[in-house]
Amino acid sequence: MLTPTPGPASGFAGVQLAATSHLGAIRQHGYPASLTPVPTNLGNQDHVPMALNSANAVAGALRRAWWITASLFLAVTQLTHLTGSAAGEGLWQRLADGWTPLGSDRPLADEVDATARLIERHFTSVQEEHG
Repeated sequence: MLTPTPGPASGFAGVQLAATSHLGAIRQHGYPASLTPVPTNLGNQDHVPMALNSANAVAGALRRAWWITASLFLAVTQLTHLTGSAAGEGLWQRLADGWTPLGSDRPLADEVDATARLIERHFTSVQEEHG
C-alpha cells in the first residue's frame, strides 16, 4: 500500500478506503431515486426543486471527486518517491516539492484536502487560460 515498511505500516490503505467511500457516496447520491422531484404549484413545476437539489448534489459530488483525484495524485507522488522516479514537471513537481512522502503512518485527511484544492485551482486556471 505504498509504504516503505509493508506489514507494520498501512501506508495508503486508509486513503484508498476513504476514496472508495467517497465514490460510493457519489454513486448513492447520483442514483435517480435520491433526486426524485417533488411536485410544486399544483404539480406544474416539479423541475424547479429537482434542478436545485440536483445542483446541490453535483456540488457535493464534485468536492468528493476532487478528494478522490487528490488521493490518486498523492499515491502517484508516493510511488515516485518509493521507486526513485523523477517527479515530472508542473503540477507533479509542485506536489513532490510540497508534500512529505510517507515514511511511517500518519493521518492524511488534511493533506488530501489541501492537495484537492491545489489540483482544483490548477485545472481551473488551465481551463480559464484555454477557454
